[in-house]
Amino acid sequence: SSGINAEYGILSRGPSEVTLEAQQVLVNVILQLYKISCATERGSGMTLEDGRFDILIHQTIDSFRPLPPSSSAFTQHVKRAAYVAGHVWGKADVANPTLPAFTEWGWTQDTEGIYPVWTMCNSSDIF
Repeated sequence: SSGINAEYGILSRGPSEVTLEAQQVLVNVILQLYKISCATERGSGMTLEDGRFDILIHQTIDSFRPLPPSSSAFTQHVKRAAYVAGHVWGKADVANPTLPAFTEWGWTQDTEGIYPVWTMCNSSDIF
């Protein structure tokens, strides 16, 4: 619990990057939220793909909704959340703040607007 609090604190202060350590702490929380039984057995080295596989082989599911996100999708979500919480809201009291490029933080832009990057992997890479 202290690890997650420390990482949330770092992410909310506009970090220059989302570290692998922070991601692993957050992955462990996600695995616990999905009640993946082997999360505690295998410790901090377990990936979200391991958790997805665990659900697929140990549970009967009729859709992909009960699965945790892929590691790539999760990484993009964490980047977006850190950008909004740490960089945008964290500088809400600053007139004309200098923000890092949102395209480096899980967002993309085209002529129509700004959109989230959902994943950086091919669909065959998610297991």
